[in-house]
Amino acid sequence: MIGTPSAGVEPTGNDQQAAPPPTVDRRKLLVGTALTMFLGMGAASTPVWAAPRGRPAAAVPSDGSGRFDLAAPSSMFLDQKRIRDATVMQCFAFDDRNSGLYVAQVMQGGRQLTGETAPLSASDRAANGDVCISRVSYAGVLLSSMYLRGFGQPVAIGVEPVGSASYLWMGTASSPILLDNKGFPTRVGRAQFVPGGVVDYPSAKVEVHNPVADATQVSASFDSLNRTLLVRYVAVPGGAFHYALYAVDAFRAHNYRPLYRGTETGISDKYQGHAHYFDQVYRLEGRSGGVTAAPTYVSSFDLPTGRMVQRARIDAAPALTFREPEGLAVQHTTPPRLHMGFADGAAGARNISLYYKDHYTV
Repeated sequence: MIGTPSAGVEPTGNDQQAAPPPTVDRRKLLVGTALTMFLGMGAASTPVWAAPRGRPAAAVPSDGSGRFDLAAPSSMFLDQKRIRDATVMQCFAFDDRNSGLYVAQVMQGGRQLTGETAPLSASDRAANGDVCISRVSYAGVLLSSMYLRGFGQPVAIGVEPVGSASYLWMGTASSPILLDNKGFPTRVGRAQFVPGGVVDYPSAKVEVHNPVADATQVSASFDSLNRTLLVRYVAVPGGAFHYALYAVDAFRAHNYRPLYRGTETGISDKYQGHAHYFDQVYRLEGRSGGVTAAPTYVSSFDLPTGRMVQRARIDAAPALTFREPEGLAVQHTTPPRLHMGFADGAAGARNISLYYKDHYTV
């Protein structure tokens, strides 16, 4: 059962150092039909297959050569909306085909789910890697929710629409990190969003992928326009973070040869999430405390060159007090939007705000 919670001590941060309906044509891409020349292992980011190219909205160059201008002004999408649990939002993603916003957070303390003999504390939920997923309307109304047990702290999430269904791409197979006893993902999982559902790892309801052996702190984002999956991971405990971009249909067939791979550069504050669009990775950094005391930054990482190409301070949502940056996602409007999430509100009653940038340049 789902009981009435006592919020307990909440985990905050990822702790890793009304929009119109979309007009995008989501025709499937045929990726990887022609191999490119292997460029060697010396480059920071190595293209392995031909980069995927789609048929994006008119505002986006047809070859995917553009990027969001991170220095452009930000606009508000949602302001201080409540989701299912009282903990800090960790990340979010859009299903534009079915007009749903999906928000992930570490499950709060005090809830008792199916098969549990008693309510669990917030620290137990964090150690187990138990996650709450809320489905929210584009007006900010909570529509439904579900729980994923044993998945791990969600740094990023992707949503793949399949007809009227929505499938979540994210890290799974939680393993605790001893420094703070929080569970972090070690593999990539795909699971259908089911209102009111409870899904466990491992179970037949989770499609599990292990593209990098012994990886930890795994997170994933999904580009539904180009049908690509970006996986961020650490291959060696305490080592550098890496990116690997995959064609999702090949990935689901367990072909784990990436389109691009690269070592993360340019991060200097607490990492708070990522999203990708074509061959650009967008990353969010910052801490709670407000615009002045705790500046927020968004940067873009170019997968073909393996370099950070832009980093900008984000002063959106200045009226928020707690204001912890949490999560990035691309919404396929015309022009496309890069959304930034902010958690706010008192402990035990957190809310979410989303702001976006829609200046897409060549």
